[in-house]
Amino acid sequence: MVGMVEQEMPAGVAAAPPAPGQTMEQVPPVDPAMEEMEDDGIEADESDPSYQAAMQFVADALYRNDAAQSIATQIEKASDKVKAVADISYDIANVAIEKLEGQLPEELYILFASTVLEEISEISEAAGVELTPGDIAGAMKQMILRFLGEMGENTSELQVAMDQFTPEMFDKMAQEAE
Repeated sequence: MVGMVEQEMPAGVAAAPPAPGQTMEQVPPVDPAMEEMEDDGIEADESDPSYQAAMQFVADALYRNDAAQSIATQIEKASDKVKAVADISYDIANVAIEKLEGQLPEELYILFASTVLEEISEISEAAGVELTPGDIAGAMKQMILRFLGEMGENTSELQVAMDQFTPEMFDKMAQEAE
């Protein structure tokens, strides 16, 4: 998959489970990278020019070079669609980050990768691949843990916090929101 994206490319934060009587909005983030950004006064922002350049890079690869249909087909044929969405999203985000040669600040990696995963999920669903909110949350979890791990972060506490949320919980929340 990475090779295909490289050839075709032109030259959310998890939280701990709420305490009884506490809503999700009241739960602070537990992502160490996000806490570090807050401590440094750095704000992860989609208006950052490097973030916008990275997103344009991905859009060009997916839509101008017709990779979207190939990606949807790969996810449709995958035995584990959650892993496929996570891996493809990670690979695309990682290739884009590498192609930008350090222009995208590390503090925007997770935001960027999460947006890529959202786009890959939408491509999959548009092609008829059924993904539940729990599937998308599971893919997001896998991808975020992978990114943070490869950035040298200890992901054990975040893994424990994320494991508190089951895919069924996300499915139920989505149903209640409808």
